[in-house]
Order: sequence, then structure tokens, then C-alpha cells
Amino acid sequence: MAKDSYDTDATTTSVASEAMKLLDRNPYHTAKSLCNALQLDYSKRGNYLNVVKQRWKNMMRKSRGDFVDRGDHLSRGKARLDVGFAPNGAWRCSGFRGGMWTFRREGWGSLKWFPSTGTVLWRVRRPYRVGRVLQLLAYGFSHTGIVSDLKVLDSLFRSVRFRGAHRVLDVGRRLPFVKIDVFRESNGVEIVLGDRSHPTCVEVKYRYMPWAERNEELLERFFKLFSGNGVKPDRGVGRV
Repeated sequence: MAKDSYDTDATTTSVASEAMKLLDRNPYHTAKSLCNALQLDYSKRGNYLNVVKQRWKNMMRKSRGDFVDRGDHLSRGKARLDVGFAPNGAWRCSGFRGGMWTFRREGWGSLKWFPSTGTVLWRVRRPYRVGRVLQLLAYGFSHTGIVSDLKVLDSLFRSVRFRGAHRVLDVGRRLPFVKIDVFRESNGVEIVLGDRSHPTCVEVKYRYMPWAERNEELLERFFKLFSGNGVKPDRGVGRV
């Protein structure tokens, strides 16, 4: 009897070894199709090959390894701040026609502010926490002297909305480069395998769709118009 290369048990038969080789090539084999391929009597060997297939499944799970979830590599969202702006050394003008100013904090992330509209776009490096977003906003607006009124700062914090992230799953081995963006416009999801920045990772990029944001804004307006007691929909900070 030949020793099964899949296991260290010396009593493993060559039938199991051949069956596992067939399962390597086609994991959809059943006990009956394995019997046909190996020219065995299904009534006598069917139960045994079912056990062999279950053993093969367990061994393949171990050989594939587990995904190591590195968490959100980069998270992004928006906020709102309507105050006058006096340029200072901490902020840089991007030259963008809409008047965009940028702020960067090493190890934390970056801010993009459009004073004409009050829109603030934030990007925070991992690990994503609501507290890290608020701290980055404090660095950009409070510590630089742009906002000194605590009520204005509190309004900025309450306007924070989560809008997407970039999640990284490490498989522990080099992957071929594949980019799947067919669901980007419909569902806001893009999957990338084996790019230069993360050659051993599956990257999942997801974002809050614009149509969902518009629906949320319309719902909030509806509550303001028709709710006599001032009830508003829950749009908590950091909502995913």
C-alpha cells in the first residue's frame, strides 16, 4: 500500500490518496463520482469515500490558511463647517478652482476644506475610530486657531459622517493582480487583489453611495417639515 501524502498515518490507503488527488482537481466530486472514476463499487466504498472527502475538506482549510484582517486601512467621510477663513501656515491652498484648502497631520490623516460651501472631507488612517476623526478635526481647526468657539466646534463634530473605507485582508501569500470594479457604481464596492502596495492582500474598497446620501437628506427634510415634536432621524456620528 502506498502511503497517503496528505496524512502522516501509515495506515491510510492508496484509495484515499487517489480520491484526494481527484478532489484537488475537482472539489465538486461526490462519493459516487469518485467511485466511478476509481472503478470502485459504490455500495461497498461509498461511505468510506464520504469520510475521505470530509477529511480532504478539513485538510484543505488548513492548507489555505486564514485571512488576517488588518482592519480599515483608510477611512473617509465628510463634515460641515461654516466660518470665515484666514489662511495660516498649517493649511495649504491646493490651487483648486473651487478654493480647496488642505491640512495634513502625520500619522493621523488629512482634511480638505471648501470654505465657500462649508464642506469638510476627512481621511483617517487606521485604526478607524470616531475619536481619531474628531481629534484630526481638532488638530485642523481648533489647534490652528480657526475655530475658538466651542459651540461651533461641537457643531462640526456632530456633522461628522462616515462615507467609506479601504479594508485589507492578508492571505499570507503573493496574489495575482486582479481588479474587480463591476460593482463600484451600483453598490460602491471595489475589490483588488495583489497590487503593488499590498501584494499578499485582498483589498475591499467600499463607499457610501451618493443616492443613499440624497435619500437620507430628503428624509431629514421630511421630518423637519412634518414632525410637530421636532423628532429627527438618527444620523449618529460614525454611522456605517
